[in-house]
Amino acid sequence: PAAAPAPKPPPAPPKAAAPLAAAEPSEAELQALLDAWLAGKAAVLAGRESAIPLASMARGNQVERVQEERRSDAAEGQTQRISTTIRSLSIEDRSPRRIAVLVTLDYSDQRLDGGGQPVGQPTTLKLRNRYVFARDNDRWLLASFQPAD
Repeated sequence: PAAAPAPKPPPAPPKAAAPLAAAEPSEAELQALLDAWLAGKAAVLAGRESAIPLASMARGNQVERVQEERRSDAAEGQTQRISTTIRSLSIEDRSPRRIAVLVTLDYSDQRLDGGGQPVGQPTTLKLRNRYVFARDNDRWLLASFQPAD
């Protein structure tokens, strides 16, 4: 009888997306950081804690924007359900302290009242954004984003 195949070793645990300390991060590493940021932002706007602290993924101005939006929603007794899927990411410009990437993503959101019921119509968009990462204290942080078109 044929010998049973050797068991496969368990997969390596996923590398933490943040903090991103590689001097020259790959597109995959930048996408992992951006995915983690978008998931963290969605969690905060849903009224939950981010699994990874936002400040380990983005500069203070970006974190403050999310916190201000959450405070505004909370004052209205609302949360947001946000879903994003990155469809493509490419490095547009790179220097030792700055990386700009062009990203195409699917985005949807729905505002919810205090009971979790939808408020208004959901938004579904295909976005093309430019995200800029800056190297601060040997780690990459989201510094800004804007529509690319």
